[in-house]
Amino acid sequence: MGTSLRTACAATCGGLLVAAGAFNAGAWAQAYLSLECTTSDLCSVDVTTDPGTATPLKYQWVVVPHSPLNVRFNRNCDNRSACAFWCYPAEGVVTVTVTVKDANSVVLGTASQDTRCTYQPIA
Repeated sequence: MGTSLRTACAATCGGLLVAAGAFNAGAWAQAYLSLECTTSDLCSVDVTTDPGTATPLKYQWVVVPHSPLNVRFNRNCDNRSACAFWCYPAEGVVTVTVTVKDANSVVLGTASQDTRCTYQPIA
């Protein structure tokens, strides 16, 4: 049986709150994601899952600049609940997206937010 994803989103002041559920072969997995990018160059995601969700959770980060900027990462962000980055040759706005999966690679949810990216690492 295929996997379908249902997502409901509501914007908050500090980030994007996503309630997501994935249906797979009769199993229901649910997670609540809160993405916070309140300071420049650093975003973190807080994930609350239902009991029984297969762990460890997997995190995949994508940072896309809105202008001709190059994005650099302080370290590899994959499978970390926080991601630090910086931009060059100037500062600008980037869209940060995080996708969270359970240990079986079932998508629990995705959240995105625009944030400021500086031209030197400050995070």
